[in-house]
Parts: sequence; C-alpha cells; structure tokens
Amino acid sequence: MVKQGVEKLKVRFRELVDAKAIAKTRCAKEIGISYKVFSNIYNYGKGRKAIALILISQYFNVSVDYLLGLSDDK
Repeated sequence: MVKQGVEKLKVRFRELVDAKAIAKTRCAKEIGISYKVFSNIYNYGKGRKAIALILISQYFNVSVDYLLGLSDDK
C-alpha cells in the first residue's frame, strides 16, 4: 500500500506540475520548497515531508489525500 501511495504521489505531482507548464525550479520556488525536495517527489515520489505536502496541496488547490492517492477527489 505504501508503494502504491508513493507511485500515485509521483504520478499526480507530475501531472499537476506538467499541467502548470512552468519551469520546475520556478514551481519549487513558488511552492516554497527546495528544488531537491521538489525533484525527489517529481522523480521518485520520495521526500514526502508533511510541510512539503501541505504546501504542494495549497499551491495546486488539491487535498493531500488526492496527492497520496487516498482519494480521487481533488
């Protein structure tokens, strides 16, 4: 179940970032997380610190549950 959540986080984060159509470095800066944290989530679904998840969910106006694959409701 954890592996699925990590994969869903990676996939959904990528979808949101790609749909925003801005540079990854700019996106990380606007979210308020380091590029390293951003990159780990974008590429591997890792580095899921609570604060990063909260900031990402607020930036894209989606729930953390959606990011983690616990819900399909944004």
